[in-house]
Amino acid sequence: MMSRTIELRVVLLIATLALPACGIAPMHRNEPSSSDAFWLNRIAYGINTDSIALLHAQGRARYLESQLTLRNENLPDEIAKQIATLEVSHSDAATLLAKMNAENKRINALADGADKDQARKAFNEHGNKLAYEAARRHVLRAIYSPAQLQEQMTWFWLNHFSVLQNKANLRWSIADYEERAIRPHVFGRFRDLVMATLEHPAMLQYLDNAQNAVGHLNENYARELMELHTLGVDGGYTQQDVQELARVLTGVGVNFGDAPKLKREWKALYRRDGAFEFNPARHDFGTKTLLGQSIRGAGFVEIGRAFDPSISTNDD
Repeated sequence: MMSRTIELRVVLLIATLALPACGIAPMHRNEPSSSDAFWLNRIAYGINTDSIALLHAQGRARYLESQLTLRNENLPDEIAKQIATLEVSHSDAATLLAKMNAENKRINALADGADKDQARKAFNEHGNKLAYEAARRHVLRAIYSPAQLQEQMTWFWLNHFSVLQNKANLRWSIADYEERAIRPHVFGRFRDLVMATLEHPAMLQYLDNAQNAVGHLNENYARELMELHTLGVDGGYTQQDVQELARVLTGVGVNFGDAPKLKREWKALYRRDGAFEFNPARHDFGTKTLLGQSIRGAGFVEIGRAFDPSISTNDD
């Protein structure tokens, strides 16, 4: 089977090369034909003299190939400096969420009154500032990055795996979500992209899987994972499959503080990466049947089995 990257290259190349090439002939060598202008606008956020000249020099196939390898590290110096001044460019989600959690606790402990109100206002303004910086960085890259196809695909996958910054404390992690869960995987394997979003606190909080635990099942993320992220609304799954996937996802959540105290047999199954946590004490270790496939209770590795039935949990 072709890798996801090769598949994407083939699809993009076929789709773009198949666009009509019978546009009006340009009056000047640096003016695009109507079909070239349309083609460029399909893979970029608009056209300019540089992209037109490069397309004329390289042709569509070579131009597209270069876009598949370009990355936004080649931003103009002035734009790179602007992005470097942003707080979100120097803080990951775990750091910001830990600060947020500590400050929230401090504010809640204050006596009601003007001081508490002012502290809460400053706290909310900081969160709004981080959300604004995330949007500003995204737009600056979209406008000025020569890696226009990367920017288009980042926007596409951000919409596909969407989260709402106004819910809970997502304002503090939305920039990191784009930077670490989406952007590195836009030309990679779809499975890796799904897993990156699954292990990010923004997604786990947005779709409530942080509250999903054995005995207290929350199906929200499991349903969206099947309906919107992967199989689609007509993908052939049932409500029972949603419940079984929710059971697989029990214990997958977030932690802003210290690791929990666990039984000795659970310690080896515990996983932590920044604010992401898999807590086996919150996991349903019963056998599940998902889309006709049996998944033995084994902890976090069950998720790999859910996405790829060829992965066995028998020896985990």
